Amino acid sequence: MVTAQPSALLPDSSNATEVPGSSESRLATAQAALDRHDDGSAIRLYAEILAAPAVPDDISAFAHNCRGIAYNDEGRYPQALEDFDAAIRLRPSYAEAFNNKGIAHRALGRLDDALADYGAALKIRPHFAEAFGNRGNLYRDMGDFGRAMTDFDTAIELNPDYAEAYNNRGTA
Repeated sequence: MVTAQPSALLPDSSNATEVPGSSESRLATAQAALDRHDDGSAIRLYAEILAAPAVPDDISAFAHNCRGIAYNDEGRYPQALEDFDAAIRLRPSYAEAFNNKGIAHRALGRLDDALADYGAALKIRPHFAEAFGNRGNLYRDMGDFGRAMTDFDTAIELNPDYAEAYNNRGTA
């Protein structure tokens, strides 16, 4: 299971943006908590950011996605799905949110939904190595080893440093 690094998910590849009603440092603190897997703190901090008045849609989508990652890490998949759906409503082209939604669906055993989520992520971002890796894991779970190998190979071709894809290819 692979999630993108939260610091790489900032809206439109911008740097930390001032969040009205909150400080730049609160966004950075929330990201740092998520990066170190302090999920409870990350969930609380992202909730505070989302509760601030007049949060721009891109920042709100980012915060929902990141809070969803923390919920996924805690195994709180229904809450994660709510956040990923909120992120996608705010930013329909948010490939990372679709990828992370696929992770939650896979964990819940909703494999067809996960497959659709990974497909949506790859339609938006066709060179998304992590989505290929996650879909490869799903295909392996479904017993479709040929498709799994193809996705792992594609993930490696897109990101030759993607160690997890090499490992997963060895298990397919």
